[in-house]
Amino acid sequence: MRFRTRNPLSLPSGSSWPPTFPSPSSYFCSTLGRACITGSYTILSAAGAVGSSSSPHCHGVKSTPGLNTTYFRLPHGTPGLLGPSISLMAFMKKYLPPILGFFLAYYYYSANEEFRPEMLQGKKVIVTGASKGIGEQMAYHLAKMGAHVVVTARSKETLKKVVSHCLELGAASAHYIAGSMENMTFAEQFVAQAGKLMGGLDMLILNHITNTSMNLFSGDIHLVHRSMEVNFLSYVVLSVAALPMLKQSNGSIVVVSSKAGKMAIPLVAPYSASKFALDGFFSSIRMEHSVTKVNVSITLCILGLINTDTAMKAVSGIINTDASPKEECALEIIKGGALRQEEVYYDNSVWTYLLLGNPGRKILEFLSLRSYSLDKFINN
Repeated sequence: MRFRTRNPLSLPSGSSWPPTFPSPSSYFCSTLGRACITGSYTILSAAGAVGSSSSPHCHGVKSTPGLNTTYFRLPHGTPGLLGPSISLMAFMKKYLPPILGFFLAYYYYSANEEFRPEMLQGKKVIVTGASKGIGEQMAYHLAKMGAHVVVTARSKETLKKVVSHCLELGAASAHYIAGSMENMTFAEQFVAQAGKLMGGLDMLILNHITNTSMNLFSGDIHLVHRSMEVNFLSYVVLSVAALPMLKQSNGSIVVVSSKAGKMAIPLVAPYSASKFALDGFFSSIRMEHSVTKVNVSITLCILGLINTDTAMKAVSGIINTDASPKEECALEIIKGGALRQEEVYYDNSVWTYLLLGNPGRKILEFLSLRSYSLDKFINN
C-alpha cells in the first residue's frame, strides 16, 4: 500500500540522487512503511542505503528498478506512530498482535453464542420487503418462533397470503400494511401503525430494495436517486421513527445489506452506492449508541448471492456462481439480530467473512474514539 500526504515531496529537476535533506527532521518512507529520521542518519529502502541528509535543496521521490520509494516530510518532533523515534513497524510488532488477538477472540466468541428460537417468542417484529424472497422467509421463521409480525411491501394481495401462512405457522399475531418505500411519509406512518397493532416494537428488520438490474452505468441519475431513496433514505426514516419504541424495549435494528456494500462490484453502481451508505450510516449510529449508552443494537447483514427469484433473474447469463438458499439466509439474519451481533456474513464462500470482516477497521474505529471529546454529548 502506498501512503500519501497532502504535500508529497518531489525531486527537483536537475537534482542528483541520493536526495539530501535539511537538518534533522522526520520523513515517512512508503517502501519501508516506517518513519525515518534524516540528519546524519542513512535512509534505507528495500534496495539498501539510498541516501543521507546534508543539503537543504533536495527532497524526494526515487524510482529504482523494481522499486518505487517515496519520502514524505513529517514535522520534527511529531508524536505518535510516525514520531521521530518510533517507527510504524516497531509499533505494529509491539501492539498489533495483542490488539488483533483481542478482536479475533471477540468475534469468535460473539459468533458462537447459542441461539434459541424462544428468544423470539412473543417479540414484536417488523419485516419490510416481506412479500417474497428473503423477507417472506423471515416472516415464516418468526411465525414458527411465536413472534408478533407486521409485514410490508407494495403488493397487498401477496401480503395477505404471507400473513395467512404466518398465522398457520403459529405467529402470536400477524398483520400487513401495504405501501411504497419511495414515499417517506408512508414509511414514517407505517412504523407508528405497526407499533399500535403490536403494542410496541422489539425488532425492526429492514430488507426492502427498489427494482434493479445489472447494467453498465450510463448516467441514469434518476436510477441513482431512486436507489438511494428506497435502499438507504427510507431505512433512515424507518429507524428514526422506530427508535423511541426500540429504546423502551432495548430492541434491535437489523439492516440487510450486500457484499456490494463492502467491495466494488461492476454493473450495480447505484445499488452498490446505496449499500455502502447503509454501512457508513448505521455503523456510525452504532458507535454513537455505544458511547451514549443507548441499548439498541444494530446488526448489518452482508449477503452474497441468494437464490431468490429476483436475484436469479438479474444475474442470469452474467454471474456464474452458486447461490445460497434464501430459507437459511433468512434464519441467519434473524439469529444475528437476536444475538445482537454487529455484523452477519452469509455467502457460499468462507473467504467473504475472512476478507471482508476487516478487523483492521474495527481496531481503527476503537482507537479513533480516543481523539474525541464526547462528554457534552453523553451528558445531554
